[in-house]
This record gives sequence, C-alpha cells and structure tokens, in this order.
Amino acid sequence: MKRRKQILTLGLAATMALGPAPTAEASEAPCIGDGSYNCAGHPSYGAHSGTWADLRYYGGRHNCTRYAAARLAYEGVPDQGTWGNAREWDTSAAAAGYEVNDTPDVGAIAQWNEGSGLGGYGHVAVVDEVGDGFIIISDDVWGGVTSRGIRLSPDGSGRYPWPDNFIHVLEPAPAEPGLERNTLFHQHAVTGAIAAWEMDGTTINRNGPEYPNSPEWQIVGAADLNNDQSP
Repeated sequence: MKRRKQILTLGLAATMALGPAPTAEASEAPCIGDGSYNCAGHPSYGAHSGTWADLRYYGGRHNCTRYAAARLAYEGVPDQGTWGNAREWDTSAAAAGYEVNDTPDVGAIAQWNEGSGLGGYGHVAVVDEVGDGFIIISDDVWGGVTSRGIRLSPDGSGRYPWPDNFIHVLEPAPAEPGLERNTLFHQHAVTGAIAAWEMDGTTINRNGPEYPNSPEWQIVGAADLNNDQSP
C-alpha cells in the first residue's frame, strides 16, 4: 500500500477476501511491510492466522478484512461469518448488534467507506492506541503490505484519511429488543414470603410460576440477572 496502485485495492472483495495487544508502541517508528508479514500488527498473524478469519476471507492472501477478522478472533470473538467488503462492515456489524460510531477506542475496527479515498471496496484496520488527537492503527492490504504503528489524525494528516466509522466488536453486543430476561421480586404482605417472576421485556414469562394477582403480593425489587443493563 506504499503506492497509489495498492491503495486502490485496499478492501478487495471479502468473498475473495482483529487479539492480544499488538507489538506496536506509540513511540515506535511506523513499520511498513515489504510484501511479507514482517510488519504485521499481531505476532500470530501471517499467511494463515489459524482462526475462522481464514475461512471467511481466504487464508493465504493479504487482505484488510482477513486481518481485522483475525484480530477479533485472537480476542475470542466467535465466528461472525462474512461481513462482506470493507465498505460493508459498518452496516454488517450494526446489523449484528454491535455499536458503530465516530469514537475511536483501543481494539475497535477503523472502517472507511467507498469514496473515502481508499478505493471502491473501502478499508478496515485495527485501532491499537488512542492518544490526544490521534490514533495508531495496524492493517493488512490486498496489495501485499502489512503495517503497524500508523498514526492518523482527524485533520487528515497521516498515511490514510480519518476513518468514517469505528466498530466496537469487543464490547458486549446489546440484548435484542423485547427479549430482555429480567426478574421482578415480590413479597407477600401477610406471610412475608418472597417470590420471583421472570419477564420478557414487559411480558410475563409464562414458563415460570403463575404471576400473582392478589393485592397481598407487592413488587419489592428488580434485578438485571442477565446483565443486559435493562432491569
């Protein structure tokens, strides 16, 4: 990706075709590969990553999407299938329930759309560091170049323009709307007995005990037992 010719094919089709902290440090000079994987942003990444990314984005080939997917796999993210070309990753990730916004975070996927100056297929990279007014990324490119320690700024200075989106896959995906499994606790005003009823959003889960319809039973608490932050 040193030359214009390579930049034009950054996000080549995913059907032809992110893991532990990278080796790059903010103080380290940028490392631009020579066609091998000598500047890969993760020590385990190479022609074959040993992860599901090789199945989804053609192992054995340089590709920005395979690198990004491999980095996710190294962090324990399960097989996501294919999210298409790099330009489609924002919509695919959002459809899968992940947050997509304009705020960088370590481990997030930086994503460029078609028309962002990086070719018709877009591009994806991994955010390895977030600093005061800059980010450090690493990536792989269809043309055969891995790189790490690449500094980008919102003013457009750097090897690439500022990303269009940041995809936050390493953060828990939100619960599907209407399917929250939360619990209401009731206490009987006379006997003091405690009972719990599981809810599907605002609907009683009829797989549980019959919901009380006696005025002696009063709601005394709620718990977010499934950790979806919606008690």
